[in-house]
This record gives sequence, structure tokens and C-alpha cells, in this order.
Amino acid sequence: MFFSPDFSFIQIHLIVIEENLKELEKPDPKVARPVLFNNVLESFKALDENNLSEMEPEKLHVVHQKLSSLHERVKGVFDKHVMPKVVEEIREQLEKVEEHLPKIDFTTPLPQETIIKIFSYTPEDRKTLRGVSTKFKAITDDEQLTHFHADTRLRNLQEAFKNEKGFSDRWDAHMKIVELRLKKSEKDPTPMNKYEELLRFQAERFPQDPFEDDSDLYTVEGFLEREKIIKNWNTFLFAKSAFPDKDLSEPVNKEELEKVCKEVKTFNLQRRTKIFAEIGLTEIPEEVNRLGHFIYRLSFADNKISYIPKNCFSGLTSLKVLALDNNQLTAIDKETFSGLTSLKVLALHHNQLTAIDKETFSGLTSLEWINLSNNQLTAIDKETFSGLTSLQWLKLSNNQLTAIDDETRDSLKSIIQIEE
Repeated sequence: MFFSPDFSFIQIHLIVIEENLKELEKPDPKVARPVLFNNVLESFKALDENNLSEMEPEKLHVVHQKLSSLHERVKGVFDKHVMPKVVEEIREQLEKVEEHLPKIDFTTPLPQETIIKIFSYTPEDRKTLRGVSTKFKAITDDEQLTHFHADTRLRNLQEAFKNEKGFSDRWDAHMKIVELRLKKSEKDPTPMNKYEELLRFQAERFPQDPFEDDSDLYTVEGFLEREKIIKNWNTFLFAKSAFPDKDLSEPVNKEELEKVCKEVKTFNLQRRTKIFAEIGLTEIPEEVNRLGHFIYRLSFADNKISYIPKNCFSGLTSLKVLALDNNQLTAIDKETFSGLTSLKVLALHHNQLTAIDKETFSGLTSLEWINLSNNQLTAIDKETFSGLTSLQWLKLSNNQLTAIDDETRDSLKSIIQIEE
């Protein structure tokens, strides 16, 4: 009996192969080459063990395209490094994987009305026709059509997110994360790279079981549906930890997941301290506001959080301690901490923050302690901490700050202790 392969699993291994090949293509890779070669080989072996031929045609098409591009890259590595035996083994493994893929024609036939439209614009004289043909060939050779397709898909996704209640801010935040990830990996922000990175970002956050086959990420509707599942799954993880007395059972499909999320809106929590550490969150659910004015201390440390909705803490008017350390935050919206007028301690260390908006901490007049160490900050605006009249301790060590300029330092002169 054959089972449909886990597409997220396949995607992860394709990413592993690409990233390791990328390192091997560098003149001086950070990791020893034998280790990189072994990573590539092991991922190919893992792909070989999957029943790839059972995949849906659209997903199969993606795997076909990836493997085709990997052929040339493996050949390039073969020519570059004096490790022919290992590289040859990798090429053999690649061919084994491709043997599992059926020969399918993925071309989509054009509808008759589209063909009629195309020919209605065809120039009558041969000279102009040859010019059009040459231009069209140049477009396809330069992969402009691929980028145009990706750009169109991004526009359609943006429109779908903007029209979905509560998802407009999510789109802007996700695209900002995508751009930062591309910059970090030294990739050009082309439409295709943005689209592929967006798919990769979603795949990393998507709960694999039991929702993997519920929707198709290659359609606008499917991508949006998967994003809703991610949002609801984080709400479930939050609710399960926040309300242990409710004995919430794990949903087996997206309908049950939606039902649980609706139930959560009726729950009330009356505790002073709540810890949501290490529960697998990839974002903070909006339902955190249900904790209300009872909560004094709140920890989301040691998760995989990359997204925080605007104003999600605005109802926590009595909150004094907020821990968001050891997550995957690359950016924070300027309205994230609005309403936290009682907040005294804010932990943001060990994230991936590259910049802080100058208005991010505005209004936090009670804040006494901020830890921003072990991020990737390159500069601090002089107005970032202005208005924080109660601030006494600020930690900025282990960032990429070359120095704090005099204007910024003058704005911090009232702080008792600064650790750079």
C-alpha cells in the first residue's frame, strides 16, 4: 500500500540540498566540504525513499523543476572540487530520485478564445512578425515570463490578504520578513525569489499533521487557507497552555481546529502569571488579549515566533513583565507594544532583529529594563528610547553595532546602566 508523500518533508530536503550546494559553490565555505557533500547525499537518499510518483501533478511539477536545476549545479560542483567519487555518488542518487517521477506533460493547453486573441494581434507583414517572434524568444530565454508569473501571483496574494478580515497587516509583516531573509541570504529581491521565499517561510510554519493535504499552496485560495490554519493552530497551542482545565483535545482536521478557536473566545483567564514557553508557537495569537487586566507577567520565550499582530497586547493594561526572548523575530511593528502603560521589563534578546522603529517603544513610560542583546541590530535611532522616562537598564551587547553615536548617547544619559 502506497501513501502520498509529505510535501513539506520533500520541500525541506530540497532546501537542504540547495543551501549546501550554495556553500559548496563558495571559494571558502564556512563548513567543511565533506560535511556539506554528506548533507546533500543524505537529503537525496531521503527523497529516494519517498513515493514521489504518488504526488499531485502541480506539486510533482515543482519537484521536477527543482531537480532539473540541481543537475547543472551538481555538475558545476563536480567540475570545481577534487572529490569526484563523492559528487558522482550524488549524481547517481539524483538520477535514482528522478526515476520515481513519472514522465508527465505539464504544459497547460491554451483555451481557444485565448489563441484567437493572440492571433488577432499578430502583425500581417513577415518582418514585423519575425521581430515579435525574436522578442518573445528573448523574453522566455531571460525568464521574464517566470518573473512576471511570480509577480502576478504576489499581487493576487496581496489582494486576497487585504480583502480577508484581519489579514492585511499579516501580508505587510510577512513580506518584510521575506525581504530580510533574502537580504541575509544575499539573494536579489526578484519577484521569483520573493515568491519562493514566501512559500518556504509558510512551509516552515505550517503544522504538518493532520493538515498537510487540506489545501494547495500553489493557488491563491490554498495559500490563504494554509495561512488561516497556521493562525488557528497557534491559537490552539496558546489556548491549550492557557486553559489546561478545559482539556482541549488536538483537532484532527481544519474544521475541528476552527471550532476550537471559536470556543476560545468564550474562555476567561484570571491569573497573574502565565508562561507560554517552548510550546511551538510561530506567532502570537490575537487571543492573548483575553488574558485582560489580570495578567502581570507573561512569557513567550523559547518558541519560533516570527510574527506579532499589531495591538495584540493592548488589553493587557496591568502587564509588568513581557518575555519574547529566544524566538525568530526579524522585525517589530511600531504598534506592537501599544497600550502596555504598566510594562516595566521587556526581554527581546536572542532574536534576529535587524532594526528597531523609532516609535516601537513610544508610550512605554513605565519601562525600566530592556534587553536587546544577541540580535543583528546595525544602528539605533536617537529617538528610539526618547520618552522612556523610567528606563534604567539597557543591554545592547552582541549586535552588529559599530558604535552608538553621540546624539543617541545623549538621549540615553538618564539611564543608569547601558551594556554595549
